[in-house]
Amino acid sequence: MTTRKDFLIASTAAATLSPVAAKAASPASKSDGGEIPAFVFDKAAFDAILARDVKHRFSFASEKLQGGQVCSSMTNVLDACDGALGEKPVSATSAAVLYHGTSLALGFNDRVWNEMFAKALPKLPAGIRTDLGDLKPGDGNPWLHKPKVGDYDASIDTLGKRGAVFFLCNNATTGFARSLATALGMTPAAAYAKLTANLVPTAMLVPAGVWAIHALQEARFTYQQVTL
Repeated sequence: MTTRKDFLIASTAAATLSPVAAKAASPASKSDGGEIPAFVFDKAAFDAILARDVKHRFSFASEKLQGGQVCSSMTNVLDACDGALGEKPVSATSAAVLYHGTSLALGFNDRVWNEMFAKALPKLPAGIRTDLGDLKPGDGNPWLHKPKVGDYDASIDTLGKRGAVFFLCNNATTGFARSLATALGMTPAAAYAKLTANLVPTAMLVPAGVWAIHALQEARFTYQQVTL
């Protein structure tokens, strides 16, 4: 089972996620292997999402992948609104906050999964490898697209069409970039640039996942912690 400790261990020696997270708001020094630029937050876009005129506001926080459980939770609550309750489509905003751990991987597209996660997997901590699963280049993000078989569709693509959004912690993204950079022989700046250029269409970076959780609750979003 993936633990938070597993995720916080960087892929080699002294590189760890915790001290990196503290630096996320400012450029890294050149001695870190490349400058990660200061994060510029699109607060207006974030506020616009929170201000949507919908009947229901649901938020889900997730630290681990655990088979894409957060996507299933988001889908189930929207199904209840549209199906059992007979409400009009997109009567709700369903927001997921991906922070701290491997759940962050949900927010990146096929290119990142094929060219970064799958290739770095053998050099990442055991707990992370277990949660990410048996990745192969070419498989892509297994939760991004509508499944080819079966009626149940909890894909990120379909959730986006139903008004769902994904907020990714920039602190964790910065730390993830450093771990991947070490595993792949890239600079942290290059890894961060590739990650942030390849978010899924319904995702956006926020300064900190824990901040986003509170901001959503202040905007009257109900809150459920899906994985720890």
